[in-house]
Amino acid sequence: ITFHVLLASPIYLCSFGFALENRLKITVESMGKEKELLYRIVTRALLVFVLTLIAAFIPYFGSLIDLIGSFSIGFIVFLIPVACHIKLFGLEGRSTVHYVLLGLSFVLGVCGTSAGTIFSIIGLVEK
Repeated sequence: ITFHVLLASPIYLCSFGFALENRLKITVESMGKEKELLYRIVTRALLVFVLTLIAAFIPYFGSLIDLIGSFSIGFIVFLIPVACHIKLFGLEGRSTVHYVLLGLSFVLGVCGTSAGTIFSIIGLVEK
């Protein structure tokens, strides 16, 4: 998990940092090359600093992330794809196996999301 987080977090940070810089109008056209680079470095350093403070000082941050992850991963992996598939292709003219697989995926998603969320909440309450 640590390896994944170390490799995935820069992707999210760069995307968020780029959006923040655009919102603050930190561009070469508006500031010049040197000033833009300085502002970009300061903005991203502050972003990392604030995120580090949040992770360090929010009590039970790991358990809170577990709750968010357990709730959202079931939707992202199981429920949303099934709903999108049904929306795009409908339910008519499918084989029985297709219906069983869609239903099984949906039930597993609901059960997994529910179980993960319940266990995460129990973990937060126990701390």
